[in-house]
Formats: sequence, structure tokens, C-alpha cells
Amino acid sequence: MNIDVSIIIPVYNMEKYIEECLESVFNQTHKNIEVIIVNDGSTDKSKDIIQKFILKYENIIYIEQCNQGLAMSRNNALKYVSGEYVLFLDSDDYLEENCIELLYKKAKENDYDMVIMGHRKVYNDNLYHGDEYGINNLDENKSYSGKFVANMILESKIQGYACDKLIKVESLKENNLYFEPGKYIEDLYPIFKQVYKSNKVAFVNKPLYNYRQLQNSISHKRTEKLINDYAYANIKVLDYIQDKKDFNDDSVLTFQYEAFRTLISMINEYYNKSYKIYSEFNKNIFKVYEPSIRSLYKCKVIKLTSKIDIILWKFKIYNIFMPELMKFKKYIESIISKKGVTE
Repeated sequence: MNIDVSIIIPVYNMEKYIEECLESVFNQTHKNIEVIIVNDGSTDKSKDIIQKFILKYENIIYIEQCNQGLAMSRNNALKYVSGEYVLFLDSDDYLEENCIELLYKKAKENDYDMVIMGHRKVYNDNLYHGDEYGINNLDENKSYSGKFVANMILESKIQGYACDKLIKVESLKENNLYFEPGKYIEDLYPIFKQVYKSNKVAFVNKPLYNYRQLQNSISHKRTEKLINDYAYANIKVLDYIQDKKDFNDDSVLTFQYEAFRTLISMINEYYNKSYKIYSEFNKNIFKVYEPSIRSLYKCKVIKLTSKIDIILWKFKIYNIFMPELMKFKKYIESIISKKGVTE
């Protein structure tokens, strides 16, 4: 029987969450799936938990390897995919029970290359705290070009995650999707390219993917490697779009400035708000994208609060004022939100 959807799940020391993750997969209302589990050298009880599911279900492909990281786990799993579509699922996250049904039904409506769903952030207490992310009210009944959606990623209206997207395997192979080994931010650049090269993209606005927020996860720890990998991933995207005419100038500026702002925030946090942040940034590969005061003045697309960040950085007082300014910025944003004013 032909497989509709292959679900790829890399696992590394996730004994606390892998059972909930797998239960959400095998409780799906759409049953014609295969589940490719990659045990990436786990040293906890993850393997024992996985084995219980292997004994119970026949549609599991189990791969065991020495620790190679998330990117290689996904790349290795892609060699075994036999489904028409593929979905990436992290082992600490879980799906709503109708996730695959809704995504696959949408994909088949118009032979879409990709279907993007909404997601919600789940915290340690298993509460959502209202952090639900739809797709900015895009019409679920319309087809969008990959170029249009790529511009939305640049504007942060859509995230460049691997995990909230159902991808047609034929399209994935044509575009040689390959995650970058050894990088903490391994999916932004390859997924951005995959989106850009997709002919037809659709959306399901419901939050069907539950994205767990772990305080000890790589994305929440400020390390020198994370900072460098973040800069690297964003530069790869900027270099990729540099000579292409399919991107709006405003979208590119938004991406560049917001990436710069995030990077200096990470550096400031890592170096504990000391003056060292300025000399360390000058060593960083992202320095070439540092905006000038003049360009900030002319730019109409980035938020006022982001401009404030960058101006403080330019005058080398970012590390002094940011802690208190964060409170002030939230106050400004709340006022703007209430009045319905667009910055």
C-alpha cells in the first residue's frame, strides 16, 4: 500500500517526552502513515520507550546511530522515506490528533508542494499561556507561490521552522533538501530554499503542532556556538537572496535588521551586559550587515522599538540601557496595540 505521510522523529535523550510524542503520532485520525524514528545515540531510557511502540506497531522504521546531531538524523531518515509527503517532528513536541488528516487533505486538494500549519508554544507546566500562532489570517482556500511565502518568512510573518510544514517528497528530492550538520540553527536556510522553490503552498491556520519550550534546550541557552550559528544561518539566507529579484526590498530590510537586532541581544546576554559585547561583535561574521544611522532613518518597515535597539548599539550604550528599556518597550508596544497603530 502506498504511504501518504512519512513522519520523521529524531530522538536524543528525551525519555521524559518521547512517549507523549509517539502517542500523539499513533493516535492520529489519519492512519496511512509511516514513522521513521532515529535514535541519535541516546544514553537514557528513550530506546526502551521506543521499543514498546515497535512491538505494538508495524509501521515504524527504527534507525539507531551514534550521536550525529539533529541535522544528520533528519538527513539519514530522509533516505528511508516512502511517503508522498513528509513531516518533521521533534521528540519533545506533539501533534493534535487531526493534524495529519487536515494537512494531507489540504495537500491533496490542489497537489500542493507544501502545507504550513499553525503551532502553539507549550511550557513546562503543559499550559499554552495563549501563545498560539496561526498564519496571519492567510486564506486557507487560496494557493500561494513559494516566492510570496519566502518574503513572509523574511518579514517574520511565517517562521522558517522545519516542523510546522508538510512537504511533498517529490519536491523535496528535486530541491535536494539537506540540513546542515553541526549547526544549532540547521533548518532556517534549507527550509527557506525549499519554500522559495515550491510552486504551490497552502495553509491550515489551526495550531496543530505543539512546540514545547524547554529552558535547557539549545535555543534557550546563550552560547558562543549558538551566536555564531545564528549569524551563519541568517547570512546564508541573505547571500542566497542577494542576486534574486523575487524579494521585496522591505522584506529583505526587515530580515536584515531584525536578525541584527536579535544577534546583538544574544551577544549582550552572553557577555553579561558588559562593554566586551562591542569588541566581540566586531569579530562576528554578521558585522557586514550592521545598519547605519542614515539607513535606519530612511527605513520605514522595521519597528520603532527595533530602531531604538540599534541606535543604542551604535552609540555603545546598549548594554547599559537595555534592561530598563525592555520594560519601557513592552509598555510602548502595549499602547500601540491598544490603539491599533502600526509602527
